[in-house]
Amino acid sequence: MRTAEQAMSDYQFFKSRGICPQCGKEKVAPGRVCCLNCLDKQNIRRLVRWDSMTEEQKEQVRSRVRQSGKALYK
Repeated sequence: MRTAEQAMSDYQFFKSRGICPQCGKEKVAPGRVCCLNCLDKQNIRRLVRWDSMTEEQKEQVRSRVRQSGKALYK
């Protein structure tokens, strides 16, 4: 089993060479860290998770996003 240090080392290795650190196979998408395939998979997982949330949970996420945006603006 990989340690957190090994995982970070692998991540930095792939990232510095322009290879997707998630799959380790494809070149990264322009202006991104991951390849288009991995970005698509991430987006699908995000949408599935969002669709499974209740309205109350969605509002909590929106509230956190608003607060972090306000803190960044300050």
